[in-house]
Amino acid sequence: MRGYRQSLVSIPEASEPSAADPGSTTQNTAHDRIESGITGIAPDQLDGGNCRPEEKPPEEGHQNSNNSPNTWSRGRLTMSYVGVFIVYCLTSLQLQISNHLIVHTMSTFGKHHLTTTNSIVATIIGAVIKIPMSKAGNTWGRVELFVVVVLATVFGLLLAAVAQNVTLFMVAQTLCWIGYDAISYILGVGIADLTSIKNRGWLFAVSNFPHLINAYLGPVAAQSLQKHGNWRWAYGGFAVILPLFSLPLSVTLFDDTRKLRQMPRKSQESPSPDPQRRIWRIIKNLLMEHDLIGSFLVGASSSMLLLPLSLGVFSQNPSKAPQLSIMSAFGVSLLPIIVMWERHQYKTRVVPFGGLANKTIVGACTSTAALFASFYCLDSYFLSYLQVVHNLTVSRAGHVHNLYVIGSCFFAVCTGVSIRVNGKYTTPALAATTFNLLATGLAIVTRKSGKKLSHIIGNQLMLSFPGGTMGICGPIAVMAVVPSSEVPLPLGLYSLLTGLGAATGRAVATALYINYMPKALERYLPADAKPMAKIIYGSLNKQLSYPMGSTVRLAIIQAYDDFMRHACIAGLGFLPLALLLVFLWENVNVNEVQEKGG
Repeated sequence: MRGYRQSLVSIPEASEPSAADPGSTTQNTAHDRIESGITGIAPDQLDGGNCRPEEKPPEEGHQNSNNSPNTWSRGRLTMSYVGVFIVYCLTSLQLQISNHLIVHTMSTFGKHHLTTTNSIVATIIGAVIKIPMSKAGNTWGRVELFVVVVLATVFGLLLAAVAQNVTLFMVAQTLCWIGYDAISYILGVGIADLTSIKNRGWLFAVSNFPHLINAYLGPVAAQSLQKHGNWRWAYGGFAVILPLFSLPLSVTLFDDTRKLRQMPRKSQESPSPDPQRRIWRIIKNLLMEHDLIGSFLVGASSSMLLLPLSLGVFSQNPSKAPQLSIMSAFGVSLLPIIVMWERHQYKTRVVPFGGLANKTIVGACTSTAALFASFYCLDSYFLSYLQVVHNLTVSRAGHVHNLYVIGSCFFAVCTGVSIRVNGKYTTPALAATTFNLLATGLAIVTRKSGKKLSHIIGNQLMLSFPGGTMGICGPIAVMAVVPSSEVPLPLGLYSLLTGLGAATGRAVATALYINYMPKALERYLPADAKPMAKIIYGSLNKQLSYPMGSTVRLAIIQAYDDFMRHACIAGLGFLPLALLLVFLWENVNVNEVQEKGG
């Protein structure tokens, strides 16, 4: 789910004026890469959108990045497209497997309640890293960036495969998710380099096709690994497979860009400066032009505000209260520092404040962020719920869970066609947000132990309508109210806020699980099983070890009913805000905008 949700907000925008082709704009917004994911929207020139125009420096990497497919042989083009598709398949499959196994993996460490904590950090870092990463790709070269990202991902996979404690595993898992986000982003940029604007939309659609394939294959593979107790192979195996396909692709896809970027430098290079000055120049470039300081401040502040929820700020352990309070206070204190830093940062801005002056941009970004927060309140422990309450296997639970992915893909295409025909995006956005109130409200009723599985399946398909629709309407809204040359700025803000919205939903769900599950287990468990409450709470495997119909299993199911009811109510609470914010959108007819030249 993570992979597909992020694919709706991870679309590398064309450097050409994309408003010239309504079809390509719509298709491009619908597809790229969530598993992540619900991996940003920022283009490879995103840094330029956040620079002051009069101070925007030329970039040697970008100036010479005309990696034109016209000079390529048909064989090389075919190899590149096939290679990209294979890498997308591999990353999507690994994300599906890990997403369906992670509840069992965390349970082996007795930390089932912290299942979503590492995804909170990964989502935040993934949201703030896109702008510095796009700048690095333009400055140093995409092949170098791609190789570094692949190697970092492989390191994370190896670390997860050998982790012997939960802390090391969570660090490794976070590194893997960030790496997959970055790989998908860079490959999207590569596709944009190789294709014309009219072909870009359907190629991005094809690149999203692995999510549909692996919606079925992923749970089956996860079931097989879980059955044989070999969850570590889900990481170790891909640590070997991923570089075998990714590293050769980096040469095929990006090698011309690297050569073109290096050729003029060889003739214009001045004598090598002093090594100390060169090191200082690199550090300054990283901190200022790539705005790593801004990325660190935004990531640290968001993490300090959200992690106390997932680490148990509402738990019954008083010893945790001071530390968690300090974390929250530190996160709040960083907010004015972020504003002051970004206001005076003239090269590259992680937080493009210019977009906050437009009510449509603010409304689209915050309404979609609220929808993401609502969705992840419902989704974070949904796989555990299906296995415990409805006694589904890993594969069957995964297939029910992934109905959302299939439905969202379908409704995203329908929404894109609708906007292509009538040019309006506010009407489907209002319909989707209003319908989301109904679907989330029904989730409170359907996600009960006495309901049939068919009711849950129907509710998942209902939830997919607003998910797929808003995944298209949100980006279209922020692009429709600005000139095509300024599109990167609002898209960067959109990517940042939707990522933070997803992290917020996960944090709220974790807080509710930590708060309600232990109390409910203490209340419902029979007297002879109460000493086992803490072990049951921390391990999904232990929960599933009790047979259906036993008094302990019935008590666990009742506890899940209590938790899921509160999680659905929390998700519902975000939606009135989302609906109100959609009314801020300017009702632009995108067909008329494009007739005027966008």
